[in-house]
Amino acid sequence: FLVWTWKAVYQGCVIMLGGIVLFEQRFVHVVGITFTALILTELLMVAVEVKRWHPLMLLAQLLTLLVYLACIVALSSPDFAGGTMAIFDLRFMLSVPFAFRVTILTAASTLPIWCGKACSHYCS
Repeated sequence: FLVWTWKAVYQGCVIMLGGIVLFEQRFVHVVGITFTALILTELLMVAVEVKRWHPLMLLAQLLTLLVYLACIVALSSPDFAGGTMAIFDLRFMLSVPFAFRVTILTAASTLPIWCGKACSHYCS
């Protein structure tokens, strides 16, 4: 339990602090970058931990990604979000700088954990 807790704290700190300190000053961009990195990190961590894949697991991963994408599209509209401002900037989220920043945060939050897992597996 404590190992999982420390992994989650590490990943949360890397994603949030990295998103705030290293990237955009616009809050809507920081929200898009960090939330996308969080979703991708969690999907990757599930994929890493599963030893035997069942078709329903793969379906759940895919449905999670599809629901997330649908939410991004829906919440990028000010009318649907219920206010005068959209929660996500869809134009920015479809750009290369967004993909680059999300990739950096996702890699920074998952690669050290993967390396630690590989070292412990190799050493045991």
